[in-house]
Amino acid sequence: MRRKLVMRIGSLWFGIAWFLPVHKNGKTLSETLPGREAFLVALSPVWEKGNPSHLYDAVLSVASAMTNLFIVALAFAWRRGNEHFVQLVGWACMISLGLNAGWFFNDRSALRVGYFLWWLSFGIIGVGCLLPSLEREGRADEG
Repeated sequence: MRRKLVMRIGSLWFGIAWFLPVHKNGKTLSETLPGREAFLVALSPVWEKGNPSHLYDAVLSVASAMTNLFIVALAFAWRRGNEHFVQLVGWACMISLGLNAGWFFNDRSALRVGYFLWWLSFGIIGVGCLLPSLEREGRADEG
């Protein structure tokens, strides 16, 4: 029961973040950038012509956008009842939490509430995916 609640909260935050402002520079939400547009901006080095000015930033930007696919993969794993894959996605979400923190260290003053909701959702979903194994380890330590 606790696992489902944690997963639902994380998924809800993830979904809401796509519609909230994540960055101060944008055109849709009164000069801010909503999550769905930030996703496209993060993927833009894939289809932009020419060499990116900073290859490192371009790779991290695309990798960050691709972390959203882990949440989609989780939906499929959850529906199929594949516990091993759910835990694998949980670890991927925890790694994504670290990768996506790069935006915070790069330009924190420009970030808005949608970014923080999106970013934290990876940690919440990751913990939710890993909760059964964490509880098993806790019981093993007690016994």
